[in-house]
Amino acid sequence: MEVCMHLESILCLSKRNKQKYRKLYSKWGKHSLECDYCTAKSPHIWACMQEKCSFIGCGRTKKAHCREHFSDEKHGLCINVHTGEIWCYLCDTSFVFEYSAHSNARDILKTMVGPLLRIRDDSSSPDSGHFIPGICGLGNIGNTCYMNSVIQAMAACYPLTIYLRDLDLFHEAKKSTILYEYINLLDDLFSGKYTYAIPRELRRSIALKNRQFASYNQQDAQELLRTVVDNIEESLKIQIYGGPIDVLGPIENSSTVTLSDSTSSTSSSEGHIPSSKNYYSVVRSIFGGILHSDVCCLECNNVSMSRELFYDVSLSIPNEDLRNRIYQKQIETQSNRTIEKDVKLYKSIGIFFGITSREYHLDDLFEGFCLEENLDYKLTCSKCKVPTSSEKKFSFHELPDVLTIHIKRFKHDSFFSSKISDTVKFPEKDLDLSRFLTDENESARYDLLSVINHQGSFYGGHYVSYCKNYHNNKWYLFNDKYVKEVSVDDVLNAEAYLLFYKRRVSYPDDNVIRSIRDRISKEEIDVIDDVLFISKVWNYKWNFLHDPGPITNYEIQCEHGKIRRDIENPLTRVKIISREVGTELENLYGGACIQDIKQCNECVDPRELGERRNREKLGVTKIDRIEVTKDDSWYILDTRWINQWRDFITNNGDPPGEISNHRLFLKNGNLKKNLKKNIHYRGVNKLVWKYLVEIYGGGPEIVRKELNIYRNL
Repeated sequence: MEVCMHLESILCLSKRNKQKYRKLYSKWGKHSLECDYCTAKSPHIWACMQEKCSFIGCGRTKKAHCREHFSDEKHGLCINVHTGEIWCYLCDTSFVFEYSAHSNARDILKTMVGPLLRIRDDSSSPDSGHFIPGICGLGNIGNTCYMNSVIQAMAACYPLTIYLRDLDLFHEAKKSTILYEYINLLDDLFSGKYTYAIPRELRRSIALKNRQFASYNQQDAQELLRTVVDNIEESLKIQIYGGPIDVLGPIENSSTVTLSDSTSSTSSSEGHIPSSKNYYSVVRSIFGGILHSDVCCLECNNVSMSRELFYDVSLSIPNEDLRNRIYQKQIETQSNRTIEKDVKLYKSIGIFFGITSREYHLDDLFEGFCLEENLDYKLTCSKCKVPTSSEKKFSFHELPDVLTIHIKRFKHDSFFSSKISDTVKFPEKDLDLSRFLTDENESARYDLLSVINHQGSFYGGHYVSYCKNYHNNKWYLFNDKYVKEVSVDDVLNAEAYLLFYKRRVSYPDDNVIRSIRDRISKEEIDVIDDVLFISKVWNYKWNFLHDPGPITNYEIQCEHGKIRRDIENPLTRVKIISREVGTELENLYGGACIQDIKQCNECVDPRELGERRNREKLGVTKIDRIEVTKDDSWYILDTRWINQWRDFITNNGDPPGEISNHRLFLKNGNLKKNLKKNIHYRGVNKLVWKYLVEIYGGGPEIVRKELNIYRNL
């Protein structure tokens, strides 16, 4: 991160100022520091960073004596003695000790903040006792309760946690990424050695990816969850060859086919799920579902359908109009329970003043989400060919294994924002969402894994999480570094903001599956010629997801259907099973086990490919420096081919194939019209042209005295 000019100006730290900070943190280690002008204490205490100034005061969230000090003395830099955050009043921005890339800045900040960090790190050292894996708090490092609650709730989602803790079998996590730091933190949480851990490095990695979370202000837990899940998915993507497209790709690569608005003519009667055909995402398998949308033209009843990927469902707490519509729907369908339609006068007054609240069930919110809704804008109907009034209805084409439910408790009006504190009842077990699926014959029953609760108002509050430990099936409250066991009633009475549910596993034949699992656990494979192999990724899906799908091995196979050459030890990526068990699994689920784990001989060795990239890059760079003079000629190259070659040498793509200058010509051999320099073609010197043609071949050769494709020699 860039260091501001005012922080740069104090890099030459005097001996006196070093002594000041040593004395300051020595005092801080014994008792809490207080503002020089009031009784405010840490974490709201800031120390002036100006040389020879010993001012210590409360920060922006209290009486702002630091700001008064800045106004009086013009000392613009101060540092939070609790978190290490640096605030510059002159730039009106903040810096964080860990992010500073400037070596001199790092040295000076170590002098200032180092003792503070050492004091806080010591507090998270292992205790002498042994604790239950997963029962470990997280220290608050400055308004980070929102992050702590999300981490604990995600850790309780055991399908992902188990996969990540075995990550070394499948992937290589790059250091300093969110994935890498999250796995390290999971190891601490489930080691059974700590009462609490400090998620400093994970917070740092998150802030580097999204600057919104760099400050020490309170943030929204749902927004952080999306950032973490999206980045973990990006890190876990596995390049594959082939495979069904409905299990592939991140949400950002999806598109929808819908009834178009008045500025577009795109429409379709059938939707589909376009997605990345080159990657498999385990996060998509766990958290991803498919939302189905029907838009009906109210003039001709033409229905347009679309589908899109989702990773969480945001449910609105009903207003009066939606509440009455839900009630009417429940009466029409003869539901076992109905929403409270009319509210008595005394209760309405209480709700207005925030004394009492309405009560809903989670089913009511899903009912409201999937109700028909008249759109307040017009769409162009593909049949009527003009903008018409339309009605929209949602359902779920596919529900995920771990369903994340976001209850929209924060309301933003024209003049102010507020929090909706209405009670939403939710079940611990057997949440049945089957009736909201497009396929009514499919079962979708869920059990609760974790809950994130927001306490307080829109303008100030605190996040905690309730999580079920999958080692002992008991519920625990995680309040930053404090953890305690709670009853199910405590969990179900929480003011839920985010809910995590696990879908119940449904086997084709429970007895057969149980028998296969039992045999696999007892198998002793002796004869190597009489075995089959399944990838550990599919084995994981079979053990933890409700529907593993056909047996697939895409993540370890190359385009030729054999083991990829970049996998150094294939045995670490597969599970060995007997041929008898493999045949039974193939009959139950379809697909095919791996017959042989020898690496492919047709593929290019990745190391050889890397050497080729470097060789071509250096070769072209060397001869491309030679300028084209008036006596020389330009050799034209198709821009698309150049971009493919550049993509190849920067480790992002495959070799581009033959030079494709033919794309610049029509079928009759004439040049296409309106070809533009740098957009459709580029020029290189003769040596570069010969170098590339010798490697790739192709053509045809196009030579010009000037860099203009329409001017012949």
